[in-house]
Amino acid sequence: MAAISDQLDDKQQHINGLKTIINEKKWQMAAISGQLNDKLQLINELNTIIQNKEGQISAISGQLNDKHQHINELNIIIQEKDGMILNLQNEIRIIQQSIGWKVLMRYRKIVNSLLPKETKDESVTIWDY
Repeated sequence: MAAISDQLDDKQQHINGLKTIINEKKWQMAAISGQLNDKLQLINELNTIIQNKEGQISAISGQLNDKHQHINELNIIIQEKDGMILNLQNEIRIIQQSIGWKVLMRYRKIVNSLLPKETKDESVTIWDY
C-alpha cells in the first residue's frame, strides 16, 4: 500500500507541477493578450492617421490639378498674346514699308535737315528709308 501511496503522491506532485505550468502559461497568455490589444490599438490609431493623411493627400492632389489647369489656361492666354504681338509686329512692318510711311519719313528728314542743329531729331539720319 505504501507503494501505491507513493505513486499517488508522485502523481499528485506531477499534477501540481502541471497545474503550476498551466497557471504560468495562462499568465503569459494574459500578458501576451494585453500586448496584442495594445498593438491592435496602435494599429487602429495608425490606420486613423493614414486615413487622415490620405484625405490630405487627396485634397492637395485636387489643388495641384486645379493649379495645373490654371497654368494650362495661362499658357493658352500667353500663346494668344504672343500671336497678337506677332500680328501687331507684322502690321507695323507693313505700315513702315508702305509708301505713306516712307513719304512721312522723307518729309521728316527734310524738315530735320532744315532745322537748326539744336532742334534736330538725332534719331533720324539720311540713311533711314
